Amino acid sequence: MHTDDHQKIIQALCRHIGYCNAHALNAGHPYGAMLDVADLRKNHLDTYAYFFTKVITKPKNYPYHLKPAGTYAVAYLMGNYYDSKATYEKLFDWIDEHKFKTGKYSYKEAVIDELATASPSEYLTKISIQVF
Repeated sequence: MHTDDHQKIIQALCRHIGYCNAHALNAGHPYGAMLDVADLRKNHLDTYAYFFTKVITKPKNYPYHLKPAGTYAVAYLMGNYYDSKATYEKLFDWIDEHKFKTGKYSYKEAVIDELATASPSEYLTKISIQVF
């Protein structure tokens, strides 16, 4: 996608969920989003690159992205997942302080979302970025 257009993001998410359902690619995990680290470093926190759904086995005859193996810097965001600025700032400060290079994408995954609680203040989001 590589867009911050909310309408396009919602449409892409609906297509992604529909595709996963139609092809039985859901392993019980909620969907997540991939955001380009270069965009995040420019404070483009709402520019989404891709949506993903974790699966148990690699799908045959379906496109997929394999999250690179390695070490990840991880932060957890408590509260509305759209309010990620402070969390990303702390995460990038830590990465820069330790002079790490990063992978291309940040992986943003719901741990507790609107399906588990009615209160956005109780949402919990895992944010991970590969470091080396």
